[in-house]
Amino acid sequence: MKKKIIIGVIAAVVLVCGGFAVYLNSEGYEYKATHLPANTFINGVDCSELTEKEAISELTNAWNKKTFTVTRNGKKVAKFPLKELEYEIDGNIEEFIGTNFFSVLSNHSGSDKKEHKISMKIKDTAALNKKIIKDKFLLIPYKVMTKDAYVDMSDTKFKLVKEVYGDNVDKEKVAKKIDSLIEKGEFKFEFEPKKYIDKPELKLGDKALKEEQKFDKENYSQKFVYEKYNGEYRIMPKDIKKMRPVDANGKATIDKKAIKKFMNDTLAWQVNTQYFDRKFKSTDQGTITVYGGTYGYVLDKDKEAKKLAEDLEANKDFTRKPVFSQTPYYTGKDKKDGRGDIGDSYAEVSIGSQSLWLYIKGKRVMSTSVTTGRSGNDTEKGVYYIEYKQKGATLTGADYSSPVTYWMPFNGNQGCHDAPWRGDFGSSGYTSSGSHGCVNMPYYAAAEMFSKVEKGFPVVVH
Repeated sequence: MKKKIIIGVIAAVVLVCGGFAVYLNSEGYEYKATHLPANTFINGVDCSELTEKEAISELTNAWNKKTFTVTRNGKKVAKFPLKELEYEIDGNIEEFIGTNFFSVLSNHSGSDKKEHKISMKIKDTAALNKKIIKDKFLLIPYKVMTKDAYVDMSDTKFKLVKEVYGDNVDKEKVAKKIDSLIEKGEFKFEFEPKKYIDKPELKLGDKALKEEQKFDKENYSQKFVYEKYNGEYRIMPKDIKKMRPVDANGKATIDKKAIKKFMNDTLAWQVNTQYFDRKFKSTDQGTITVYGGTYGYVLDKDKEAKKLAEDLEANKDFTRKPVFSQTPYYTGKDKKDGRGDIGDSYAEVSIGSQSLWLYIKGKRVMSTSVTTGRSGNDTEKGVYYIEYKQKGATLTGADYSSPVTYWMPFNGNQGCHDAPWRGDFGSSGYTSSGSHGCVNMPYYAAAEMFSKVEKGFPVVVH
């Protein structure tokens, strides 16, 4: 009798297992294992009998049709359409379908409405947050801007600067709040500015700030000094840090883009003198300001960038002159006499008094009346230099061709030369009967100047 019972049980098990096997291999189970049950609603969206991929698409489409609204004191102040956003919801859908035979069977049992709530986590918030941060509803006036405590890298003292508590709104915090509401399926936000006042993240007593100070002292205290005509310029730690950043492991890299930016934004402004305004002690007007001109130091940015990269790589202190593509006639130190990089040897042309004075080593060696450009052909003011000297030249233009004996150009086609056709120099009538832009000189004066100047000699026109 017992034997018959055992055989019956075995037979039943075989039948059941066989039935399961048939069910597992049937289209019915395969469908249920890949589709959500009937009457399934996720975040209020009907996802009945959809695959995981189809449900994700359905939920995304539903959210993309939404518009997020911001109100303040009950009034609408901003709205953000949520189209084209993508969400990280994959893992949740699988659970509602089932991950094994029993969970599939359980999830698909019954016909009652199945409602689920899941987080619609945005995959990439950057584009949306950018719109939120730039929106006018966040343009709220403030008196003081919140600032973190920081290490002052403007000099080698590396002082710690205390944090500042301001009253400005933390725009990123507002954007993150909106992100979190969208993830929860909430599309309205009552904005209360006082709840989102920015606060310093780094404070004076923080250990991290002191460690940063120590690190900066150890890695950015190098003495990189450029000599210039009126003193020296030391590269600031903040610039060293940008051009030669050091990571937490002590490995340094050379940032060529940062070096190029340093050449353009900092060093050129420190060492160039071409085109810059100059204070000048004139002969007839006292100290004046002379604007522009081609004379002076010009930094060779490409060559100096390459040289500086080598210096940064070597990480050894240096004191040297920059690499220049142009240097002035006078390359000595500024004597604090009001002449700067012009020095004490130069030709001075006064348009107002129609005069030219020639100075050599601080002594006036020649004075003469001249005639400068007439109105419309004005002799350009500024500090220039003799580009070359030519004895015997013919000056030509649209309506003239004039042979001269002594030609000393200093500004393209403008220069000093003798003018044998002119009988009167120094007249106030130059504005109507003056030159085509050159400085016309008596023959003897042009000859004397020609004998005393050379290529590069400064010419100050004011």
